[in-house]
Amino acid sequence: MHSVIKSSFYIIFILSSIAVGSQLLLSSKDNRLKKIIGFMLLFLGIGEGFHIVPRLLEIFTSEINKYQSMIETGRFISSIAILFFYLILYWFRSGFYKKEISKNRTYIVLFIGIIGVVLSIIFKDNTEYFLVALRNIPLLALGLVVITEFKKESLVEAGKPFKYLWLALLLSLVFTISFELLSTNFDLFIILMMPKSLMFIWIVYMVFDASKKDLLK
Repeated sequence: MHSVIKSSFYIIFILSSIAVGSQLLLSSKDNRLKKIIGFMLLFLGIGEGFHIVPRLLEIFTSEINKYQSMIETGRFISSIAILFFYLILYWFRSGFYKKEISKNRTYIVLFIGIIGVVLSIIFKDNTEYFLVALRNIPLLALGLVVITEFKKESLVEAGKPFKYLWLALLLSLVFTISFELLSTNFDLFIILMMPKSLMFIWIVYMVFDASKKDLLK
């Protein structure tokens, strides 16, 4: 029963993010915001899918060791995809709220993202706790920058469509970092993927709702 519930979260997350992302891209025409957020959801769903799909195969076939190498490769791809997810969100926030981004701030954010990708590549196969923590520092920094910006916007009238996006991002970041730090050495903490997936589903819903209300302009 637990496996069915867990699998349902994963499947809903992947299918909803890819479906909503594709729908936004196909209907975007000259709408830059729809293209950005649609691409972001596709990137998120496909990127996370690289390690979720092998886990689903593992659950349904009960062959624990057969898909382990695919899961590890998928985790690496996912770690890079989530960095791009936050980078794209950073630019989406600027376009949606019509806010100028200073060049210096943009360079800093890009630098953090690049460092995150480099560290993910260097420590790809390393499970030592310190190095796992080290490679997740850029993700934490980038996530907190984006969360802070959306938190500020949630306090103004224009922030209503994504009023709680900062909260969903914060919780997903907490679950993501905790999963990365703990699940490598303690299988019990793989369960953190469930609340992480739930937060991503919430984010997908917020984007879908904003699109349905024609607020992505």
